[in-house]
Amino acid sequence: MLRPIGPPTADRGIGVASSAPGRIPVEAADSTPRVPGEPLGAAEDFGVTTRSVRAFFPVPGQPRTAVSALSAEDPDAWPYHVDVMAAIRTSVTFTPPGVAARVADALAGGPAAESAPARSGSRIADLCG
Repeated sequence: MLRPIGPPTADRGIGVASSAPGRIPVEAADSTPRVPGEPLGAAEDFGVTTRSVRAFFPVPGQPRTAVSALSAEDPDAWPYHVDVMAAIRTSVTFTPPGVAARVADALAGGPAAESAPARSGSRIADLCG
């Protein structure tokens, strides 16, 4: 399942993390897209660093993958986003009903399906704890 995601690079980590349906690939990446300055009243175009995480869930019995993604312009808030993705990863199930309720409960600080991993300082290692 990792083959279509491609190899890791200097600004993109690939790993495997636990989830409710089993082990899944995750990707964490930084990018700095250029933003046109003129519409925003800036004299020049500028870059905005964005950190993102994607988790890939194989759909049982189908040749499909469900992808959950989060992106933020504040890399300093990365620990919060790691916790949110952990709540999503441990809430996703392909057995109805109640998926939405479990995700909502976890994001609202309800019972966690697993404890938060210790922070290692690595974007991808944080996700794969």
